[in-house]
Amino acid sequence: MITPTLIGRLAWKTYIIFMCTNFAFVPLVYFFYPETANLTLEEIDHLYMEPGIAARKVAARMRKARKQGLDPLEEEGFSHVVDRNEKMNSSTPPEMMVRGKEGL
Repeated sequence: MITPTLIGRLAWKTYIIFMCTNFAFVPLVYFFYPETANLTLEEIDHLYMEPGIAARKVAARMRKARKQGLDPLEEEGFSHVVDRNEKMNSSTPPEMMVRGKEGL
């Protein structure tokens, strides 16, 4: 543990080091971490599946599609994912659900 040694040798300057480190993370989190609030697990998985495109840009595109009243996964070509409303309203057991269709 380095903190007790730093506090013993640098005294109050140790807190400035930690403060600068914390402030350095603010732009990192703001610019590089995507917003995942109100997203399903399938949508969060989709954020990281497109190679070469930042997850934050994909999340912004998904939010824009949702504001227009569209299903973000269908717009991105993921229509094979079971619609969550269809799955919740269906009386079919989960083991019988195959890519959004009942039975085999």
